[in-house]
Amino acid sequence: RPNDVACDRQGGVYFSDPGPVPQPGQTPARRPAVHYRAPGGAVTTVSEDIARPNGLVLSPDSHVLYVADTLGEWVIAFDIDGAGRASRRRPFARLAGVTRSGNGVRSGADGIAVDAEG
Repeated sequence: RPNDVACDRQGGVYFSDPGPVPQPGQTPARRPAVHYRAPGGAVTTVSEDIARPNGLVLSPDSHVLYVADTLGEWVIAFDIDGAGRASRRRPFARLAGVTRSGNGVRSGADGIAVDAEG
């Protein structure tokens, strides 16, 4: 079940799957991931290395995908080419209110938005 979606100008859709809520000592049935569904229906994986992607949005020009991480301290950015492919993964902005405990990092990020100027 997708958590958040962002549509590009070609009709493709980026969506996040944060996976099940992690339980101590258990291996989740699937990895959290961000995917892209191309206009023709093919689905590709953008990233499987974000702890819990929970919120994503495209820049107004559709050249940058931003992903918030509930179990991390950063919003992650990817460059997006004209065919919907992502590259150049990088930390974009440190999230405020991050807590650290024996269970790891938690930002609580839930959704993301950009204004008309990006």
